[in-house]
Amino acid sequence: MDLHEKISAFLYYGYLPEFKHTRIWEVFPDIESPDQLCGPDLGSSNEAEIIDLGIKSLRNTFTGCLENNPSESHILLLSGGLDSRTILACLLELGVKERLKAVTFGVPGSWDYEIAAHLADKTNVSHTPIDLTKIKVSTEALFHTAKNGCAWTFLIDGFYNHMIPHKFGAESVYWSGYMGDLVAGNSLRPVLFKGFDFWEEAVLYYSRRLKTGFFHMIDLYPPGFDPASVLPVKPWLEEKRMNYFDQLCIFDTHLNYLKRAIIPSGYHYVTPFCHKEWVNFLLFAPLHLRMSKYIYKKVLLGAYPDLFSCPVKEFWGSSLRSAPFEIFFRHAVQWIKNRTGFADHLWSRLGVYRVMQYIDFDDAIRQRGDYQEMVRENIADLKNRKLIDWLDFDRLWVDHRNKNGDLGVELLLLTALEISLKAEGV
Repeated sequence: MDLHEKISAFLYYGYLPEFKHTRIWEVFPDIESPDQLCGPDLGSSNEAEIIDLGIKSLRNTFTGCLENNPSESHILLLSGGLDSRTILACLLELGVKERLKAVTFGVPGSWDYEIAAHLADKTNVSHTPIDLTKIKVSTEALFHTAKNGCAWTFLIDGFYNHMIPHKFGAESVYWSGYMGDLVAGNSLRPVLFKGFDFWEEAVLYYSRRLKTGFFHMIDLYPPGFDPASVLPVKPWLEEKRMNYFDQLCIFDTHLNYLKRAIIPSGYHYVTPFCHKEWVNFLLFAPLHLRMSKYIYKKVLLGAYPDLFSCPVKEFWGSSLRSAPFEIFFRHAVQWIKNRTGFADHLWSRLGVYRVMQYIDFDDAIRQRGDYQEMVRENIADLKNRKLIDWLDFDRLWVDHRNKNGDLGVELLLLTALEISLKAEGV
């Protein structure tokens, strides 16, 4: 890609789709060749038998991971979601409690922050919360993040995630839920049941879906840009080894963006959801069992009913045991909360928290001096490059500051672009 193409692709996807010849073990560490990607025959199995097989696969996976990664210090980034809770449950079952420290970063009064604290208290696990409102950001800090493998990503993701190993050092083993959602089926949609007859169809669907997946309020990419043009012209694997959509999610979004943001180089990370037995059970299960993580949730409830009866952030405080009506009701209450002017601490007393990842970027850019300085400086530098003539940078800044639109993600993406260019010496 030339520089114009790179900028266009980055402003569309929120990261840079770059492709190389990726060997399968770079994705799944204990799979040596595509021939080892083969799931069990579940055609004649009933749901109870499939759940039992899943529980066995989950426990075998974590037993193997722990045996291969002994340490006196295990660090788990604990959130309000399912994947980190699964790691917590499995490690506790394997007797790691005295060597385990849970770490949570976010904002007090948000689902991730509050649920993680509840889980740590319930299991009596050592827990370190990190309040991101007290962590300063700067061009220098994000430049360092970019130089350490995160260039051409959203950058703020990497900055916050990389804080944890920088704080606890290279001697610990870090447990990550990386790729847990994907393998479980979180990205699947009903249209995928029929599959794609041709790779080009999968690429077109994927590129259009990614536009809605990254939360732009306005389009930053240039008119006429074709997002499918920067994606691979052929699949990595035969479709019988992995469906086309999963290939694009794994070899593009996860390797080009999520892995770089979540797993910094130079530290010992364990990614249990990428290991062979679990991948071959779940990634190759029938699509209807993976849809909305259906069978994954059943396995978790079957294996650890007590821990997964606690609130979950994706159900707005309901649990995996909750009836659909309760989940709907909580969703409705969350909708009301988001559209009223009542203070967050009043809602928190009712157990209704803020939905956000990391911090409220819109609010931070309007009110925090460190965010304002970083964004203003880099937007000005990007404007002076005269590489982007289709955007009115001053209008973006003014509209956001005057609350004519919530453009925090757009401003931070443009900031990340400028810092990535600086990190590459452009």
